[in-house]
Amino acid sequence: MSHLEIANAAVEAYGCLPKRLKVPEDAWSVFSSLVCTKPGERYPKALAIGIGNRCVGNDQADKGGLDIVADCHAEALVGRACRVLFLRSLRKLCCHQHEIFLATLAECSFHLVVSDSPCGDSSIRGIVSSDTSQATHATNWSGAPLLPISLLDERCGSGNNKISMHYDSRDSQVIGCCRLKPGRSDLPPDKRSHSLSCSDKIVLWSSLGFQGGGVLASLMGKLPLHSVIIMADH
Repeated sequence: MSHLEIANAAVEAYGCLPKRLKVPEDAWSVFSSLVCTKPGERYPKALAIGIGNRCVGNDQADKGGLDIVADCHAEALVGRACRVLFLRSLRKLCCHQHEIFLATLAECSFHLVVSDSPCGDSSIRGIVSSDTSQATHATNWSGAPLLPISLLDERCGSGNNKISMHYDSRDSQVIGCCRLKPGRSDLPPDKRSHSLSCSDKIVLWSSLGFQGGGVLASLMGKLPLHSVIIMADH
């Protein structure tokens, strides 16, 4: 099955949404979908759709007692939606049907469709000249800061909780580094998102699966991404 057919399935699923769930015509946002393909079935099926929004700053995400979705980028939302779908499906099924459901999932391939380059490493690329069609030494500025060691120390329960982030050094735009979500460079660290960039999350999903941890991980095992499809501009 071609990547074009998979992307078209995602777009068609978005077209079936009621108007109130779609992006207004005078607005813009990133669109993402997780699409499932299965051997022997002609048509792919979109399992979930995500429309990106602004991420929550760390000062809001850390409020105790509140269920706050900190990462509101389209790719993260669609992964979360799929996990909710799997949980609800398992709850509705009788015990003897669980094995059938899980066996069916094991036969499937999962494809992430995104309307634009995911934030982080995927947004770092050479700028192409329209005159020569040759990539120059200039690099597209992703805006996603490197994951600071101090933040790793904080999450591991060590360190002095003093977080230092550098946003403006273009020398740090190298491939293969963990990054946080991009945001306005004039925001203080506590108001910026501390979520990993979408590129880093996609790497995790590709190797460890997007099923998350806890119950789903123990029941379903790994559900890795088979492909990532970035749609072309039209």
